[in-house]
Order: sequence, then C-alpha cells, then structure tokens
Amino acid sequence: MIRIYFDDSGTHASSDVVVYAAVLATDAQWLLFEAQWRTKLAEPLPGKSALSRFHMYDCDAGIGEFVRYSRAERDAVTHDFREIIMTSDIHGRAASIPVADWDAVITGRRRDLAGNAETECFTAAAALVFELISDRLVDKEARLVFNNAPGREELQRKLIANYQRVYTDPKPPASPVRIVSVSFESSREAIPLQAADMIAWESNLYARQKSVPGVTGPRPHFKQLVDTGRFLGTLLSRPRIEEIALQLDAHL
Repeated sequence: MIRIYFDDSGTHASSDVVVYAAVLATDAQWLLFEAQWRTKLAEPLPGKSALSRFHMYDCDAGIGEFVRYSRAERDAVTHDFREIIMTSDIHGRAASIPVADWDAVITGRRRDLAGNAETECFTAAAALVFELISDRLVDKEARLVFNNAPGREELQRKLIANYQRVYTDPKPPASPVRIVSVSFESSREAIPLQAADMIAWESNLYARQKSVPGVTGPRPHFKQLVDTGRFLGTLLSRPRIEEIALQLDAHL
C-alpha cells in the first residue's frame, strides 16, 4: 500500500504563491523513515531539548521550539532532517502557482470551470504524484493523508472529489490510482507530514525568489533533495497559466 502525505503552503489570503507538496512511499518504507525521524526529534542537536515536531517555517524564522537556536544551529538541524529524507526511499512532488498571475488570467467563465489557484495547484500536484505511481508501481492503491489544520478538511475533500471527477478516467485501458482512504491527521503524530511540510515550504520559497536577480535555482538545502531525482516540481508561471486559459476556452 502506498501512503501519500500532502501539505500546503501559502494558502492564506495574503499569500503571493500557493503550493501543494506530497511525499509518498510504501508502508514499509515509511516505518523506517519514521523511526529515523523520531530519533532525530528526540535528540535534534547536542544540548538541545527534544522537539515535538520539525516545522520548517518555525525553524527558519527561529520561533516556537527553535527560539533558542542560532542561525547556524537552525541550518544544522535542517540539514540533518533533510539528510533523513535524502537517504530514505521516499519520493516527493510539488506544484506552485503565483496567485496574482492566476487571478489575472483565470477570470469569469474560466474561473467557474477551473476554480482558484489553490484548486489548480492541488490538481497539478496530485497529477504528478499519481503519474509517478502509475508509471513505476504495480500496486496502484493509495491512502491519502492531509494535515488536520483547522478549517481545511472540507475544502480539501472537495479538491480530492474535483480531481477524481475531472481527471481520473475509469475506462480501460487507463489504470488510474485508486484512492482507498482519505484522512486528516496531526503533523505531530503523522511524522511524514513533517517531510511534506519541508518540501512545501522550500517550494514556496523558490517560487517567490525565482524572479529575484541572481537566483538560478533552489537554495542549497532544497537543491540537495532535487539533485537526487526523486523530488520534482512544477511552477505554473504566467505563460503556462495562459496555456491553461486557452484549454479552458476550448471547453467553454
């Protein structure tokens, strides 16, 4: 059985970029990963107290459980958790959309059909994940797990239903991934959600910085993951959104 853990970033109203990220592995692979992650949470760095979870935003900002960490210590602990992901057998996928570009192009009847940036972002991320499963795995049954952030469950259930309605073809010879279950869990208990959080945060940062002069790729922490070939993403830039608009127009 495949378990896929989704996390989002930038889904609040004032965000410039919205991201959905997912990490996936078999049950057996997740067991090994979780054991290593929990060991690191228990002893994050010499002289530091145990962490209840690794949260990328808090770590980078030096808040919450990381308030007494120096910048160098925050980089060190990020490196260590990243290494657990790198040396595991898990894969990751992410999709990012600049909200202003989506809102400028996808309006009116296009918006009625495609929805907002978050709707398209989830659809793009899910498509990448399910394509990976369909291409590489014989067992195409999957369990989906989301962060149980307050107020998010109803919306995410709608996103899943919309994806299944529009993009999953039940007719032969297609062999779509079958979603066995959908659950909403705490990132403190569902350890893989903490890895999904890292991928979502890093993808958001890269999408926001991509237009900055001199930025040619993800920051070194994230590049190490990307260079494995197991973590891929897509940024729906303005030209790609305009292509989507033309596709929508063809349906209208």
